[in-house]
Amino acid sequence: MRKKILILIILICALVFVSCSPKSVKNKEITINLSVGERTGYYTGEVNEGIPHGIGKFETKNTLGEKWTYEGEFKDGTFNGDGKTVWESGLTQEGTYKNGFWVPNPKQLFEFYESEKLIHINSKARQFLSDHLDFFPARDIDNILDYVDETIVYKMLTKEINEYGNKIMKMSDLYVVKITANDLSHTSFEGKVSLILAVDDEYNVYELYYIGDLKDIYDGDIIKTVFGLPLGLNSFENVGGGITNTVQIAICYIEE
Repeated sequence: MRKKILILIILICALVFVSCSPKSVKNKEITINLSVGERTGYYTGEVNEGIPHGIGKFETKNTLGEKWTYEGEFKDGTFNGDGKTVWESGLTQEGTYKNGFWVPNPKQLFEFYESEKLIHINSKARQFLSDHLDFFPARDIDNILDYVDETIVYKMLTKEINEYGNKIMKMSDLYVVKITANDLSHTSFEGKVSLILAVDDEYNVYELYYIGDLKDIYDGDIIKTVFGLPLGLNSFENVGGGITNTVQIAICYIEE
């Protein structure tokens, strides 16, 4: 009898402990392990045995002292699932996170560049990116041919860029002025994005974005053919003191 009573007391204590364990916390100081290293900040949201797990919000600062906030899904004490990170400067990183690493789809990656004010995405292009994520880049040219409009030329884009975001254009014999491969080391994106500043034989200037590393293309090379989606227009001050206007393109397929 005494043994049964003791077991019953133990079970009751266990139930009381479980029921008293917090399911959520507010502004709790914690340290989270991320792809960029450990970050200490304040967490508000769901927890499991005191560890962030579920929906929550984490606020902290980067090594430069800039505030940033992540809101979204947590698992095992770090970012796992759908979420959004916003820096004090307005820089925005949205998409899927795995063990603290940001794993964006092409649309989300280009929108990250847009939040950095590096590119401009017109509404038709934004929808096209969303509908055809596997085109950036496309593994096979046959996958994109039904969406290619070879009548689109540079001057049409500079006149009405917002009308040409739902078709892929073809560009030929582009001279590479400058190519850089960025690994986005200040974020948690795993991979590289290549940016090509190129000129055609009519001296039209393009900013070409390719998700991946174009290891065989260098400054001064000629690219035979590029298929890409017009995103928006840009301009910058050139070395001569004038203004260079460009068309920004998300590359779907490239023939060297």
